[in-house]
Amino acid sequence: MATFMTYVSSPKRMKFSSKMRPHKTREESDLLCALKHTRFATLVPPLATATTPNVTAQYRDLIQDMIEKTCESNYIGIGKDSHRLTHRSFRVKSVHQIQNPNLLRDYQHCKSQMGSRPGGYRKFNVLTQKCALSNESELDRRVNEVYLFHGTRYNVVDKISKVGLDDRESKTAGLLGRGLYFTENSSKADEYVRCKDTGDTTPKEVHTYHCPSDCRLLIVRVLLGHPYVA
Repeated sequence: MATFMTYVSSPKRMKFSSKMRPHKTREESDLLCALKHTRFATLVPPLATATTPNVTAQYRDLIQDMIEKTCESNYIGIGKDSHRLTHRSFRVKSVHQIQNPNLLRDYQHCKSQMGSRPGGYRKFNVLTQKCALSNESELDRRVNEVYLFHGTRYNVVDKISKVGLDDRESKTAGLLGRGLYFTENSSKADEYVRCKDTGDTTPKEVHTYHCPSDCRLLIVRVLLGHPYVA
């Protein structure tokens, strides 16, 4: 259902424009429905244990390809969330696949419900669909199932692996308020990542200026349904 990768930022000088480009935002009731179903694991005792096997040998090249093709390096360091970031690329060190039978079962159930919707959904494309990983995966195009990135603090990835993404844990300070945020750009998700050595309580500026160790980034299967582009 989801994969997290460990990566390091690679300092590389590149020219970029000082003009900030606003990122697209999407709101979709079917997507929220699907994501809310993943919360049940936090409400009832877990029926199975989540595991995160190391699948680096199988997926590292595919993930690196997705990271590079969706990275907009010319915008890194521009804007409030990306302020003073200096790296220009990323190198994948390891890939772990999140295997949580509870969350996967509920996700598949919601996808089945969406798939039976009369009239279906209009086709919608995102950058990750151009990557080899999307072509090799069994994504359901009928409901616009896609891979998207989610950036968060290093230790929060472990919690998400066990209980899933929960909008009740989100902050109200987001651009669109409390909710779950995803992006088709690896470089955008990286703006919200914190390094292992800086810890979860370290001010964001410490990560923004210098990243001394590994970072984690989530690649998540998401059901878009009918996306609303603002």
